[in-house]
Amino acid sequence: MCIDSNGRDSGYRDAMTDQQLQMYQFNQQMQAQQMQQLNQQLQQTGKAWQPPPPQPYTAPQVTPLTPPGGNQVRCINAGVYTNCRY
Repeated sequence: MCIDSNGRDSGYRDAMTDQQLQMYQFNQQMQAQQMQQLNQQLQQTGKAWQPPPPQPYTAPQVTPLTPPGGNQVRCINAGVYTNCRY
């Protein structure tokens, strides 16, 4: 007789025969082997794929900010207007 977690009868079931028990154990072993093989394959795949190591950042070389003609200001005065350039 089978009972549930509350102790109530839930039905009747014949015990497994020796042959059924052997088949159940065989299936359990096959599933365990398949899981082990899958786990090994996943580990091998994980080892084969490694992200590249991070490279240190190097800032690019830039041209200094100096205007053409240096830091001189040249102004041309034309009447009321003054035009200055670097």
